[in-house]
Amino acid sequence: MSHDNDHGHDDDFHSHDVPSDPALRVQALETVLADKGLVDRAALDQLLLKTADVVELAESGRLQIEGDGEKIGELLGLLEEPDPRFPIVTPRA
Repeated sequence: MSHDNDHGHDDDFHSHDVPSDPALRVQALETVLADKGLVDRAALDQLLLKTADVVELAESGRLQIEGDGEKIGELLGLLEEPDPRFPIVTPRA
């Protein structure tokens, strides 16, 4: 079904479908990219962990870029560097 105000989005997508938890949003993004065949999950992990770069993954065919490739750099630039000292598990008081 198409709408007059179609902006290239899927008709069954609604903004309330986006999870509020950042981890769930990352998982959803990863699933969409992998399901569309734009990136394999291992390549995405390497990109996020900075053990490979966009050019390397694109040249190897493990990452496909459609549209403005600079947007990937912008997206990655928004990610904060994780604190390796972050207490994943804390003792109970």
